[in-house]
Amino acid sequence: MVSRWWKQYNLLPWPDSFGMLVTGLYNTGSGVRGRMMKRNIIRYVNLSYCIALRTVSFRLKKRFPTIEHLVDAGIMELNELEEFRRLDETISANKWFLPLVWVAKMIGKGVEEGH
Repeated sequence: MVSRWWKQYNLLPWPDSFGMLVTGLYNTGSGVRGRMMKRNIIRYVNLSYCIALRTVSFRLKKRFPTIEHLVDAGIMELNELEEFRRLDETISANKWFLPLVWVAKMIGKGVEEGH
């Protein structure tokens, strides 16, 4: 049983690995806009990770009892919370994937712009 749990634990993607990939492989330019794009991409990955793990981690659920606590901590912005809540009307499942959709759109837009 412990072996199975450990294998599942090792399959979890770590946000810092993704952050290193974004920093190394995605050219956002050297200006403020490029730095903010990288920052937001990594923040969205961390946000997705927090939302997903809140359902299985007691410590994370204790740290962020509600989704509003993610806003208070600066991991999620108020306008993102509003978009998250609008999705509540159509999807009742855990919406951990939504920030990853934002990442995909952001990277797609950057690629279109030549980054």
